[in-house]
Amino acid sequence: MGKELHAVLLYNRKRELLDFLFGDELGFDDQDFLTYINSTITLVLNKIADKFKEGSFGMGTYDTDDFRYIFCEAGPDNILISILDSTTIVENTLAYVYIVAEKVARIFDGRPVSPVIPKLDFTKNEEVVQRKLDVLQRIQFHSSDYVYKLILGGDGAVGKTSMIHRYIEGFFKTDYKATIGTYISKKECKFDNLGSTVRFVIWDLAGQEQFKQMRHIYLPNSEAGIIVYDITRRDTFENVMEWYQDFKKYAPVDIIIILVGNKTDLEAARQVSTQEGKKLADDLGLHFIETSAKSGENVDESFEIIALQIIKRFVEAVEVYKLITKRIPENVEVDQKQSILRAGGMEEIEKISLDFACKEENVTCEEWLEKNLHYLNDTLNLSLSPVETWKNDLHTPRYIITMDKYGNRVLIVPILGRGEEFNLNALITALASQEAKIAILISEVENSNLEKAIIWLNNNTREDVFLYYLMLEIFKIPNFAPLLKFSKISGPPMGLKRIKKFQEPLSEKEKLRVDFWNYLVEKLKKMYPEHSNIEILKNSWIFKPTGKDGLYYAYIIQDDFYAVEIYFGNINPEINNKRFEELKSFKKNIEERFSEISWHLSEELEWNFEKNRNFQSIRYRFRDAGLSNKKKWNEIQFNLIDTMKCLVSSSEPYIKKLSI
Repeated sequence: MGKELHAVLLYNRKRELLDFLFGDELGFDDQDFLTYINSTITLVLNKIADKFKEGSFGMGTYDTDDFRYIFCEAGPDNILISILDSTTIVENTLAYVYIVAEKVARIFDGRPVSPVIPKLDFTKNEEVVQRKLDVLQRIQFHSSDYVYKLILGGDGAVGKTSMIHRYIEGFFKTDYKATIGTYISKKECKFDNLGSTVRFVIWDLAGQEQFKQMRHIYLPNSEAGIIVYDITRRDTFENVMEWYQDFKKYAPVDIIIILVGNKTDLEAARQVSTQEGKKLADDLGLHFIETSAKSGENVDESFEIIALQIIKRFVEAVEVYKLITKRIPENVEVDQKQSILRAGGMEEIEKISLDFACKEENVTCEEWLEKNLHYLNDTLNLSLSPVETWKNDLHTPRYIITMDKYGNRVLIVPILGRGEEFNLNALITALASQEAKIAILISEVENSNLEKAIIWLNNNTREDVFLYYLMLEIFKIPNFAPLLKFSKISGPPMGLKRIKKFQEPLSEKEKLRVDFWNYLVEKLKKMYPEHSNIEILKNSWIFKPTGKDGLYYAYIIQDDFYAVEIYFGNINPEINNKRFEELKSFKKNIEERFSEISWHLSEELEWNFEKNRNFQSIRYRFRDAGLSNKKKWNEIQFNLIDTMKCLVSSSEPYIKKLSI
């Protein structure tokens, strides 16, 4: 943690200080510092003792002007307190806090503990193809040069830790201790007959609900996963789908997953049949096996299935990716590539259309392009975030409306195979009606006339308007995500055009708001990257699209209060009303989840509905400060981000269920 971590303290549930460690550059005498922080710690410990007299509280944060405090349970009897700089990124720090808390709990239980704290990677997943190349350049199957990250997921007490202990140590422990956050161990899986060794770093994820918010930190960059349920507890089987969705959302797209039903030694208490487990695995396209960590039945086999799948996948992939990315020149046609691959005894690759790719994934072409927007950003070096999809009556294609990092509206126009028919007049009309600064035309068929027209328009339109013309190619490779490639055919003459952020002079109040939003976005880049590409406005609110047209997450700053909210702002008020009512039907679930993960907040969500109003909202409001309290901006912005995370986490599953 470096200079950001000032102190770590260990208390028991009786609020007695057991031990502490201070940083070298604290600037306080040890006793003076303990006195200084005592009132804050006592306040929070009293709140924990009062609200959580029994059971688990998980983790909570508390901010002051000087420090950020993280309170994390370290077993049933102890609380680990980390004191950090007020500007520290809490989300990243929590991953380390949970690992340390688990080690502390193990020490008190007399269990073996490794002193090593692994380095975590908080960057977003790399492009799948590049990640594959990095791995392929390092791997040799006859050696153990590469270590694979294997995640065990599943509800609490299904036997994940016991399975790992059985696999690594060879015996079963009867005393169950819940994992805190995650626990990490290592194991080699050898196949002498193949001359191969697969080395695993095994991450045992805590299954309890309070640790759910950390999954997105531990799952990235994992090569394999095992989802475990308890055959004697049907609820753990019913929650498999939620774990599977988290794996697919946060882990790399090509992660290998198997489904395991554990505790076959308790056959008399079985609630989930083998047939049910097999059917779910078949439906999800997973391997399935039942195990007993107690007897050892099939435990080694479950890990060997994963190891063999890794070997099979990478052996098949090595030559394919080398041929596509290294050995075959760019000007070789796909038919020639297939011939080269066939000559090498490899499976064929296939060039597919966007329409075919969309049908395979059961999405519209607009949804598919939005999902793969990062490829477009990489090609053009733009930071685009989707806003909505819009259809112009004068033109057939639907336009995807996005925002760049400067707040300019950008139209993405999938013209696909209709290059000869494309109507540039309709594009210009769309640019004007949407007040867009950039248009990106995407085609699967090169059109020289369209290219010439784009070049002419770029040279003869306003200096703050950009037009791009791109070619899209999609390659399908068996067992892998599609290989996606954008090629720029034509673009604006860079250096001759400039994007203007704001066209009109700002008032003093508007300048103050813009400054506030700029500082907030800088914090979002570190604390909540998913919201860092939000559009900066001169208004008292800024929006992050939810993925539903006209439905946004909003940050609000006024003179005397600040807030986060779900803003129902579709141009059709009836849609806003219906969406509000649908979400309200889940009000109890949303509020319970919000209360659970924001226990340090004192207010409740405000469900603001007025029948004859054009918009609706669900808001959490802070009334103790606002835009005029510039000295409190730092605190305000941290509160906005932390509370927005809670709002998104509690509402997002139900927003996805909206019928419109």
